[in-house]
Amino acid sequence: MRLAAGGFILPTNSGNFGVSLTYFGYSNYNEKKIGLGYGRKFGKSFSAGVHLDYLSTYIEEDYGKKDIITFELGFKASIGENIEIAGHLFNPIPVYVQKESYDRIPTVFTIGASYHISKELFITLEAEKDSEFKPLIRGGVEYQIINQVAARIGYSTLPSQTGSTKFSIASLYTFGFSLNFDKFDIDFSSSYHNVLGWSPSITAIFKFN
Repeated sequence: MRLAAGGFILPTNSGNFGVSLTYFGYSNYNEKKIGLGYGRKFGKSFSAGVHLDYLSTYIEEDYGKKDIITFELGFKASIGENIEIAGHLFNPIPVYVQKESYDRIPTVFTIGASYHISKELFITLEAEKDSEFKPLIRGGVEYQIINQVAARIGYSTLPSQTGSTKFSIASLYTFGFSLNFDKFDIDFSSSYHNVLGWSPSITAIFKFN
């Protein structure tokens, strides 16, 4: 199994336009996602956006390939100088993969908040509800060591991935750091699960302006 993702954002005076691509799986089983998004500010402290998704799932033999179109909604709001809240809704209107078997794409609602303790330190807390699983909770801390380097640690419950509510099984620990330069950023991160093990990742962001 492998996961690869990429994206491009075009800022304009009328808002920001974006394209995203995601691939997960291998030759006999894979999931692809292609997205087109648009977002903009409404005043100084509120912004919102919409994202149109094309989803494709392939399973060898009897299942074959299934293609679906859905959408996402999101917002972010600032409360004073130190607090931000944000929400995201994926697949608001249930979309069926196969109506005969009631196989459908889940609806996922996420809401979170961040609090800036100081210029260098902030904390986040997030709750997520998948229509097919129990809620999960995530939290994290980021510290800006110097202008170019930040370090992060986090924790998440994992009822959707493990099917268990036992603390030692349904827990995920994360850590990482970022390197920030004028024209590009690099994020290194990894998660650790008691059963699933390590899951490292790297992200590169290039700035053209």
